[in-house]
Amino acid sequence: PRRIEPLERLGEILVVLALTGELVAMFGNVVLRALFNSSLLWSLEVSEIALVTMTFVGGAIAYPRDQHMSLQALVQQLPLRWRPAIAALACWQVFAMSLVGGWLGWQMMLSRWNQVTPYLGLHELWFAGPMIFGMALLAYFSAGKAFHGSVRVGVATGLALVVVVAALVALWSAFGPQLRGYALPATFFIFTVQCLIGVPIGF
Repeated sequence: PRRIEPLERLGEILVVLALTGELVAMFGNVVLRALFNSSLLWSLEVSEIALVTMTFVGGAIAYPRDQHMSLQALVQQLPLRWRPAIAALACWQVFAMSLVGGWLGWQMMLSRWNQVTPYLGLHELWFAGPMIFGMALLAYFSAGKAFHGSVRVGVATGLALVVVVAALVALWSAFGPQLRGYALPATFFIFTVQCLIGVPIGF
């Protein structure tokens, strides 16, 4: 059986705690409404934290277990010698997207740094933290998975993705205003290619 890493185990514990907290808050709220015509006003805040934790941390620990949905129809038709490179390239794209997601979570946290919840007085860190941690876990797992088959293939595909991204950034920097009309078609094209090479689309 596959060895579970300590970070993966930590993610499991956080997801279990989040699910338990949400069940207790929701069940307690239902009981109070039914018996005393009252409610736990803070239950919504607990549920939001639990949902963020289960979504991002749970999604991250599902990745190394291959529990994400992906389209493999095209990949299965390719020659066997191509498949390790395609798999590594998909992992590096997940890595890149997790970095972007973590950065967005960080920016969201900074923009709401002085805000607290009305009932429990919880800081924004309680909501953005699970997203940032989940994206960091996903980046760690996807980078490790990229080297799973071959270190040489993992390095080559990672460098190839860096070159492509750098070229796109340079192209946008040079011709940004003229390329805005192509942004939506280009995004759709990239998304389609990602789906076809097996980048996960859900879990």
